[in-house]
Amino acid sequence: MKYVEDRVSKAGSSKVWLTGHSLGAAIAMLAGKNMAKRGKFLESFLFNPPYASFPIETIFKDNKNVIRGLQLTITVINGGVALALGFSGDEDSFA
Repeated sequence: MKYVEDRVSKAGSSKVWLTGHSLGAAIAMLAGKNMAKRGKFLESFLFNPPYASFPIETIFKDNKNVIRGLQLTITVINGGVALALGFSGDEDSFA
């Protein structure tokens, strides 16, 4: 975070971009949030950032069957939504 602050103070917020993928996106998001609290808004490009999710492993740590059931339910729901929207998996999402 200190590095980002130093770069912004030297170059200005309009010349600093934050980027990251996965864990790097999470770190960039935290750095951006930290700078936004200081009134410096940075352009950010985050790829596949982690998302907050229901901590089922922590809550149901003693009951593996509940965890598996919830994971299966989420998978079925995701698949149903994909089918309903017409995604076949053959499309090139970057085309």
